[in-house]
Amino acid sequence: MDKHGFPATTYLITDVIGNDNKFMTMDMLKKLRDNNGWEMAAHAYTMAVHEAKYINVSEEVIDNEFRNLKNWLVEHGFHSGAEHFAFPGGAYNKTVLSYIRKYFGTARTISETNQETLSPADPHRLRIFNVLSTTTLAAFQAQVDKCLANNTWLILCYHQFTDPATASTQVTPTNFAAQMDYLASKGIPVRTIGDVARHGV
Repeated sequence: MDKHGFPATTYLITDVIGNDNKFMTMDMLKKLRDNNGWEMAAHAYTMAVHEAKYINVSEEVIDNEFRNLKNWLVEHGFHSGAEHFAFPGGAYNKTVLSYIRKYFGTARTISETNQETLSPADPHRLRIFNVLSTTTLAAFQAQVDKCLANNTWLILCYHQFTDPATASTQVTPTNFAAQMDYLASKGIPVRTIGDVARHGV
């Protein structure tokens, strides 16, 4: 992404940052923000609730999690990302949505039925394209071409980069580089969620 000057939005689980050499550290996050234009946004305050999913906890827990999560992002200098959220596992219901609308300006789902519109049909239910280990370059290119043809917002969702990519949510660095090269070749603006929400493309 740096090769092409592309920023990104990453959604954080705050209580695992820097744990077990598996998660980014605060220094890494701040470097990505300050040097690479990345935006740090909200996913879960605790891993326990992330694993349980918000649809399976009480309203009191939801409210506390969202309030603490937003406050944590602001207190650590991730101001723009504090307005944006991604549903763990894509799971939500009317109750969760009501609290999302209270605390956040956007929320990202895992719905792939259609590419997102500009402006979004519902900023609290943003649609995505989930890039998986099985996603071929041709399939990726088709999504990019569709975005260009229809003037839509292609929100690319990645979870983990590793070689080999053995789980469905993993992508190899080689495949990722080829995907970013294709984006760059098409001249598509690459923006954070917050930038698009505030300013459009």
